[in-house]
Amino acid sequence: MEVTVSVDTGKNVLGAVLLQEGQPVAYGSVSLMQTQQHYAQIEKELMTVIYGLEHFNYYTYGRIVIIQTDHKTILGLSKKPFDTISPRLQCQEATVRINLLTQASQTKWEEIAKMTTGDPEMQDVLIHINNGWPEKKKTKIAAQPYWHCKEELYSTKEGIICRGQ
Repeated sequence: MEVTVSVDTGKNVLGAVLLQEGQPVAYGSVSLMQTQQHYAQIEKELMTVIYGLEHFNYYTYGRIVIIQTDHKTILGLSKKPFDTISPRLQCQEATVRINLLTQASQTKWEEIAKMTTGDPEMQDVLIHINNGWPEKKKTKIAAQPYWHCKEELYSTKEGIICRGQ
């Protein structure tokens, strides 16, 4: 079965979503170290692809994987001769062959927003994100698993919950 790893890079964070048959299966994100935050954007975007593949390795190894990204430069980079690529990119610990890159569709974002709206647990988290988090013991039970990372959570205008920047 073909899987999709949708990746995006923020200023200080790498994020990935594993999709099967267009449905989210798992999420992952990691903060960048201080030094990594100063890397060129293309380097951070490639780190995000590698992070997504390694984070979901049990789902991706040995399978056809489609990488979704909004960074078109990666596609051009995959067509360059290896010796013309930055030495830092050449030294990445993973070997990745990119056959297809797709951009996350507006329909997918709308679907995620709709599913978030229909999920009572996520609505509790959204209430806390938008109105401020109380003390942990006063936090709604459904939102308590998110309390430890409350400072990193925010919502988009569509109501999608995001972690990181």
